[in-house]
Amino acid sequence: MGSFNSQYENYYNNLIRGNKGIRRGYLNGSKSKKNYAARFMQIFVFQAIAALILVLFIMSLKIINTPDTKRIYAYCKQVINEDYNYKPVLKAVEGFDWSNATKYLSQKNFDYIQAKAVNYIEQIRSQITGEKTIGQKIKQEYDVPLSGKIISPFGYRNDSQKEFHKGVDIAAPLGSNIKSIYNGTVEDVSVDKSYGKYVMVDNGNGVESKYCNLSSIEVKKGDGVTKGEVLGKSGDKLENEIPHLHFEIMYMGKNEDPEKYFKFQGSALDD
Repeated sequence: MGSFNSQYENYYNNLIRGNKGIRRGYLNGSKSKKNYAARFMQIFVFQAIAALILVLFIMSLKIINTPDTKRIYAYCKQVINEDYNYKPVLKAVEGFDWSNATKYLSQKNFDYIQAKAVNYIEQIRSQITGEKTIGQKIKQEYDVPLSGKIISPFGYRNDSQKEFHKGVDIAAPLGSNIKSIYNGTVEDVSVDKSYGKYVMVDNGNGVESKYCNLSSIEVKKGDGVTKGEVLGKSGDKLENEIPHLHFEIMYMGKNEDPEKYFKFQGSALDD
């Protein structure tokens, strides 16, 4: 799966390269018309295929007779048939003071907004499908990578808005077994200048887990792993530090606070 952020970056880089190609076409006289026409046809074909897939999807909802598909089909039908009055919305947009937009947006915590949006979408998906939300699944089915106290929590360190700790540090004696929190596939095995040797696992459904500061690694990229399987041994990378595991969990490429989902032994900061 790789990092979602990397996928977004590649996607936008491809768009930029595509746009540059179109601009070069305009500057090349006769080639510009051919390039533009080809690009237009590609977009048209893509949108036509997407529309066809959407139509087939809605038709399949009507054919497949289950309570879930009935609810989804009824909702799609309601959205299509609804006579929306957009005039109030357009009026509100026209009267919006855009000069304050930048200031307003800069004061908001976008991570918080993104988290709320993802949570809202997850709740809707759960209601439609009857499945657990990702948060519920992690809390109920995943396990901690090892038992130990938190010696450094998730978030900004020492009230600094510059140094952000993307995971938690869990106290671990040298050579402790570090286990996979859930089934998955090893997507990366490497060395980080800040966190030493690490293993990253794709746990599916947009969830990734990262295990850092290892002294040894017992898996390789591409390996399938199961919940509780040993990935490596904990290490002692830096001087004057308590031996520990640096652990991160990500959803849709965004780092989450592990303490939201896992029950650790407590915090050494409270001792």
